[in-house]
Amino acid sequence: GWIALTAVLALTVLVLGLSLLSLRRALREVAEELEEKLAADTNTLITLSTGDRAVRALAARINTQLHALRAERLRLRNGDRELKAAVTNVSHDLRTPLTAICGYLDLLEGEEHSADGRRYLAVIRERLRRLFFFVGRRLCGFRLARQELSPADGGLRVFIDERTGS
Repeated sequence: GWIALTAVLALTVLVLGLSLLSLRRALREVAEELEEKLAADTNTLITLSTGDRAVRALAARINTQLHALRAERLRLRNGDRELKAAVTNVSHDLRTPLTAICGYLDLLEGEEHSADGRRYLAVIRERLRRLFFFVGRRLCGFRLARQELSPADGGLRVFIDERTGS
């Protein structure tokens, strides 16, 4: 009796050990596939070679989350594109009248003025320079954060300096 019971227990331990090894291999496979899917921007899902229902259910739940993650990434990319377009429009809408004001200010500065008139023009020039700087800092900061405008080329700062005579 004891030998048969020991044999049954040994066989049970062996089967459970093999099942555990198989389960560990399947979970490792899920982990590797998940890492691949997260690293690559792909629409493929996790596929498994195991027949274990619990591991397949886990993979199905992970695939659902991957799908939701991809949808969120797409939504963020679209929102980023819309934001970039809006910033470009705002930039143009602000620069155009500011540039016109600079042109008229240049014309006014070319004429003869009293000391008060020159002082007023200097105040206008300084305020305009600050406005260009403020607008440029906001818009340039947005673009720099998205690596569209290199700090090395000067970007909007050069434009501001050119327009305000700084």
